[in-house]
Formats: sequence, C-alpha cells, structure tokens
Amino acid sequence: LCEAVRCGQKETVELLLSQEGVDVNQRDRGDTALIRACIKGYPGIVEVLLAQPEIQVNKQDERGSTALHHVANGKHETILAMLLARTDLDVNIDNDHGNTPLTLASYRGHTNIVRGLLARSDILVNKPEPKRQETALHMAASRGDLECVALLAGAAGVDINARDIRGYTPYHVAMSAGQNMVVEFLSELPGIDL
Repeated sequence: LCEAVRCGQKETVELLLSQEGVDVNQRDRGDTALIRACIKGYPGIVEVLLAQPEIQVNKQDERGSTALHHVANGKHETILAMLLARTDLDVNIDNDHGNTPLTLASYRGHTNIVRGLLARSDILVNKPEPKRQETALHMAASRGDLECVALLAGAAGVDINARDIRGYTPYHVAMSAGQNMVVEFLSELPGIDL
C-alpha cells in the first residue's frame, strides 16, 4: 500500500484497499500511507485514504509527526482542507521536537496553512514548543514574516506578550533578529509590552 502511494498510483491504492485484511494504518519505513501521501502531495490518494473508516489521522511517524505536520511543513493547501474537515483531527499534537503543525507552518512562513489552522476553533495559538517556549508568533516574528505575524497577532485569544525561555516576547525576538518591519507592526498593537 505504501509503495503504491509513494508511486502516486491512486487506482492501485483503491484496489489494495478493496482487498480483505489490508491495514490502512500499517507503517512502512516509519510512515503510514496517509503520511506518505501527504509528504508527496497527492490529494486524490489522501481523499481515498480518508474515506477508509479505520483511518487513524493522528497516527505519528517515527519522528512523532502526523499527516498534518507534514502538510504544514510541505505547504499542501488542498490536503490541509481535507484534513481540517475531520472532527477526529488533533491540530495541537506535538511531534518529537515539540512542534505543532501551527508552529511548523509559522516557522516555514506558510501563510495559507497558518490561516487554515487558525480557522479551527480548537487551535491552541499560544501553545509553546517545550524547549525554547516559543509560540507560533515568536517563530514568525524571528523570520520577519509580516503577513504571518499579522495573521497570528489577530488570532482569537493570542497572547502577543507571551514570553519564551529567555523572557523575550515576539516583539523582542523580532528586534533581536533585526526584523524591522515586524518590530514596527508589533509596536503599534494595543497592549504590546515594549
């Protein structure tokens, strides 16, 4: 199954899934078929896999990443919409590095992925990664991604003054990284700690 997914053979995937005893969640080299389809960016195959009643959308690979982590990392917006439609999807799950799909997308500057994730009412916008205690807003600010910073700063419930392990807010992170446009934007937000 995973080999058919890797090769992008949707018809073969459908044929295999119609056979008795095929485990849609089985891993091959650490990845499930769903994870592999998300890595490769095959929306047609993802659709087929998500139609399987026994699919485990939150199953993690050997690095702790789910299909959603790979979509956030790879910028596959069509697949993101398919996954976000699932009520059983955990949008806040950490991988082994402590990153959620939101922190990954924010770090990578994948603005449309960030926008999609923020549309979920169960997103934890202030959830920090455990090592440095940086939120998605910290990560976007350090990269100087103004569009992503604006999206995150405008998100419901966001703490624009969240502090990382060094005591830095996203404003301080942007300042120390020399991201002047982000510094200017954040400095104009009501309630910002300068």
